[in-house]
Amino acid sequence: MPHVAANLLTTMAEVTINPSPIDRFPKVTPPKHSGVSARLTSLDGGGTFGFRIPPSEQDRSTEADWQRAGVAQASLQFVEYAGTSKTRVIKFTLDAYDRPGGESNSLEAEIRLLESFAERAPGKKRAHKCRYSQGEQAFLCVVKRVSILQRRVGKTGGALQAADCSIELEVLPG
Repeated sequence: MPHVAANLLTTMAEVTINPSPIDRFPKVTPPKHSGVSARLTSLDGGGTFGFRIPPSEQDRSTEADWQRAGVAQASLQFVEYAGTSKTRVIKFTLDAYDRPGGESNSLEAEIRLLESFAERAPGKKRAHKCRYSQGEQAFLCVVKRVSILQRRVGKTGGALQAADCSIELEVLPG
């Protein structure tokens, strides 16, 4: 068994080699079937992720931050407004099986691109600043979380279908 584990680690190391910048940030276009077209674009040169979402699959959250007022504060409410944060959770499905080539396809390029938006921007000490657009909705944001539930693996060993995907975006002011 230890020999098998060593081979598995070797295989994983080969898979995680850093891809070239061209391979890492491909342009991903949404499929041409049902849903609403949406785009998430890195303003730091990281690429564009295009996808389609069901019209009802978006959670919006607005949270006010209240802090206790200081002793010197003469407020009767004993709390002060400290700001508001807005988040969006976008839910969608990725499917490479319905593309020409069927089981020979893979979603790995799309997944790598989307996950790269949740990492530090190249050469900066902050997250990728992104622009989300979907019809009349457009806003600046950062990607807080990427969740991809893979349902099927293709012939190449890469993800072929991911039925329950979501990205959590923190809306930036402006």
